[in-house]
Amino acid sequence: MLALLQHTSLPVDFARTDGATLLIIASESGHRGVVEALLEKGVEVDKACEYGYTALFNASQNGHLGVVETLLDEEAVVDKVCGDGLTALYAASLAGHVGVVEALLGEGAEVDKVCTDDECTALYAASHEGHVGVVEALLGNGAEVNKVCSDDRHTTLYIASDYGRMGVVKALLRKGAEVDTECAELDETALYVASYFGHLNVVEALLRDGAEVDKARTDGSTSLYAASEHGHMGVVEALLGKGAVVDKARYDGETALHAASRKGHAGVVEVLLGKGADVDKACTDGVTVLHLAALNGHVGVVEALLGEGAEVDKASTFRGGGRETPLQAATRKGHGAVEEVLTRHATGR
Repeated sequence: MLALLQHTSLPVDFARTDGATLLIIASESGHRGVVEALLEKGVEVDKACEYGYTALFNASQNGHLGVVETLLDEEAVVDKVCGDGLTALYAASLAGHVGVVEALLGEGAEVDKVCTDDECTALYAASHEGHVGVVEALLGNGAEVNKVCSDDRHTTLYIASDYGRMGVVKALLRKGAEVDTECAELDETALYVASYFGHLNVVEALLRDGAEVDKARTDGSTSLYAASEHGHMGVVEALLGKGAVVDKARYDGETALHAASRKGHAGVVEVLLGKGADVDKACTDGVTVLHLAALNGHVGVVEALLGEGAEVDKASTFRGGGRETPLQAATRKGHGAVEEVLTRHATGR
């Protein structure tokens, strides 16, 4: 490209139909020599294409540190807001380019500048993607560890826990991230979302840092409920080991045992029963744990519940006055194996 520039009559202020100048194109591709030659010719360093992207933004996004340093030496505006409301620091952080992030911060980039597209910061972007080195660089330059992304009410700790970014979680906790901040539409905590997705190492780290084990969402769901519903045995055991209340109910009266039984997680059911879960507990609409297991054809769960003394003939009472036993539910749904287990237990055979 440099030879082309030297041996053709192509004007240095040439731009493509989208407004991308030679400087933008060269910076995007990492051609430092071409960038230097163009700058010597006096091209405008901060000129943007029609989409709002500058040479500094493109070089930062693609991790071309040498080009970034050259552009900064020519006094490129470090915090210029480009296409989609992004800055060069946000783009470099999202892509995980530690060296570029450090260079931009060294030139005074605003560490907590909010992206106008999703109203999040560079720290949030790096945390989301799991770029530990970038997270540490941003935190080392004063990034606000507990800043809430106003677009979706997520903190950096919440989003890192959501995606199981263990290295990021540890870095954020070391910097004093608030562990029980309520996030998202239903006021979930980092512990809840980590439990929901089964990120055991993250759950353990949050619990060590003092996360409230029984803190519930607005619908009453706890971390134990979430982990039980999705069959995350290790997480269930970790939460119970920290004193989670085994029969804590949601707004509808469902407990972790209801959730695990409905989904057929026999191993989780056994762990919950071993911690004293109420085997005959009914939720607010009258449905028992055994009824849910029978209704959904989970033979192993039915056997585990019966083994702990579940009342085989206890009828669930529905809104409107309807009643149905677990055997009737299994018969209605055609779960022959469950019918056989319930019948055998009821007759003592």
